[in-house]
Amino acid sequence: MAKIPLMIVFCLAMHVVQAKEQIFSGATALEDITLEAIKVNGSFKGKNITIKKRANISGSCTCKKSKIGTLNSSGSCKIKDSDIKELNVSGSLRAENSKVEGNCTASGAVEFENMKVYGKTTVSGACKIKSSTLQDFEYSGRKAEIKDTTLASIHVKKLSERGIQTLELKGKTVVQGDVTFDDVDGLLEMDHEADIQGDIIKAGRIVTKDEIEKEKKNKSNDDDDDDDKKPYDFFKSVKKWFKELF
Repeated sequence: MAKIPLMIVFCLAMHVVQAKEQIFSGATALEDITLEAIKVNGSFKGKNITIKKRANISGSCTCKKSKIGTLNSSGSCKIKDSDIKELNVSGSLRAENSKVEGNCTASGAVEFENMKVYGKTTVSGACKIKSSTLQDFEYSGRKAEIKDTTLASIHVKKLSERGIQTLELKGKTVVQGDVTFDDVDGLLEMDHEADIQGDIIKAGRIVTKDEIEKEKKNKSNDDDDDDDKKPYDFFKSVKKWFKELF
């Protein structure tokens, strides 16, 4: 049997791999289609599509009712009613009624509603998470607001610039493990029904909803007292002025 030169075999293999990846340039929209892999040099919209292996998007991305292997987006990303195996977004991420089987990473603000992430979730930005199920959750941002959500653990990473980082656990949020702050200036605010089953590590201050309402009420009362004093202070100043004048 004649031997095929190694270089020819390599070229044939490269051709097969490239043939499986569809490349699109400019704004692209796909609907009702199944592909092995795609690369889009521009913005992308997909509806009811299946990408078996990977989708690399060099721009903003919107997916609805779709199934994708690994989704990499270098712009903002919106996902609804979709299943993703691995999700990496270099920008803001808004996801609803969807599932990520592996890790989920976003380097911008995040909004989740009715989401399930079975791997680690890493966010570099502000967060709003509602009615979701996450495993280990790590974020580095000013504020994370989590409501009616179950998490395995929370790690608040220290920011490079100074400032207080706030973690709000609202509604019936449950953290099954630890809540860890890298910075002792971290602020943790909890509703009555929120529950941390592990330890709270390095939190500078823990505030309950009752304490927040009490602080607001006290501040309001102080402001009212200041308003009551203003007329008295005014007449006192006038009296002093007349006394100095005469």
